[in-house]
Amino acid sequence: MYELLASEQPTLLEVPSREGRNSPRIDINMPLAFQLVKGKLIDEAIYEGDIIDIGYGGMHITSHKEVTLYSEIKFPFSISIAANTQNDVYAKIIKLNLIDDLYHYHLEFSSISQEAEVAIKRYINRIIEGT
Repeated sequence: MYELLASEQPTLLEVPSREGRNSPRIDINMPLAFQLVKGKLIDEAIYEGDIIDIGYGGMHITSHKEVTLYSEIKFPFSISIAANTQNDVYAKIIKLNLIDDLYHYHLEFSSISQEAEVAIKRYINRIIEGT
């Protein structure tokens, strides 16, 4: 038994990469503003980064801000651009690498509203389906 990763007939088609929990991940390039969570307090400072890819349960970001492994961050997630509604999402850093003075963080969502979770899944599914 083999896992199909791509097909060249009739055109090149690739299966999206999956994270460990079998969630599809899609490549995106989106700016991110985040805050550090320290205990039960949220640091007032706002840091910048970029979302590199996103899946149902987490994402990969880059930032020039150094953050320790297993730290938690908070960031706003826009549910609908038209309604200008945002929900806060919390994520824990589960893996980090420093590459060319840029930190690469793999995050797992630790607290996310049902609306934000559904919106992320819809967004990912639309990209995968090409709609």
